[in-house]
Amino acid sequence: MLTQAEFEQLDPPDPTLLYLITDAPGGAIGPPGEQGPPGERGPAGEQGPPGADSTVPGPPGQQGPPGPAGGAIVIAPGAWGQSIPVGGLGTAAQTNGQVRYTRVNLAQPISTVRIDVSGAQAQGRFRVGFYTISTVDGFADQMVAQTPEMSGASAAMVNGVVSVPAGNYWMAVGAVGTGAATLRTVVGINPLLPAGDAPVANATPNAWLTTGQATGGANAQQLPQTASRTGLARNSVMPVVWLQGA
Repeated sequence: MLTQAEFEQLDPPDPTLLYLITDAPGGAIGPPGEQGPPGERGPAGEQGPPGADSTVPGPPGQQGPPGPAGGAIVIAPGAWGQSIPVGGLGTAAQTNGQVRYTRVNLAQPISTVRIDVSGAQAQGRFRVGFYTISTVDGFADQMVAQTPEMSGASAAMVNGVVSVPAGNYWMAVGAVGTGAATLRTVVGINPLLPAGDAPVANATPNAWLTTGQATGGANAQQLPQTASRTGLARNSVMPVVWLQGA
């Protein structure tokens, strides 16, 4: 092995020898070789954490209309339904000057009421009224609406126009004429009538009865604007009233 300077001092170099120059400059870098085949695939990495939930909840649906209150009478417009949900019917003469009250729960407005005169009397006249419920004693309070006078002069179904909104009411049937006609009545207990004292000499309390209602000629007398409590007592006799949906 010789340095480049030592090699140059040989005169002449021996052609039979191979000289290794230790400080000779390097040659140019050759071109890259061909790419080798790909190596084997390594094992899969660990699973990353789950991404954030991108689900967006939609807005709540629109609330449906409330259903009718328990015991409410559902009557389609133009159709008729019985005001007290009992099946049996009877008859009873209605004494002049008396007003009978019972509860009714309307799921929708009504436009007309109907009573059934089973025993005519020439001077028999009636009105049907609807009252709010007193917040003091739970009895009938202020009148909402009443019918015109309904004649008891003929045995027939008699209609009376009256506009009453949906709601919970006391319904009154008053004998306002000077003749005691007979009306069709309900038989059985009105389940809408609130519990209270024991019935007065009756086993089926369908109504509360008051006395002292003024009577008179045609269109002369109306039911009281504030429900009377004169002679108030539980009673089993309540005229049946049919209602027509508005």
